[in-house]
Amino acid sequence: MNSVFFNGEDFKTKEIFHEIIKDKLNLPSYYGNNLDALNDCLLELSPLPLKVVWNNYSKSKEYLGNYCDIALKVFETASEFLDNKLILEIN
Repeated sequence: MNSVFFNGEDFKTKEIFHEIIKDKLNLPSYYGNNLDALNDCLLELSPLPLKVVWNNYSKSKEYLGNYCDIALKVFETASEFLDNKLILEIN
């Protein structure tokens, strides 16, 4: 299983959050840098299964506030849709 690691300390702005997500998940060039686009791209991820480890979540919440909670919900919803082949670990 492939794993991707995010460090919440790096998510200082929404723009940086999306840059890192796009890079680490190897999202397509047309990725729209918003949560709707993230949802769409997560549903097309390959190869699966994939483990996403989000370290320092509380720090990213400090920087991004409620946006961070919504982003986490996007990942959780995608995981459910993909029959849990997208595995989340939040630290």
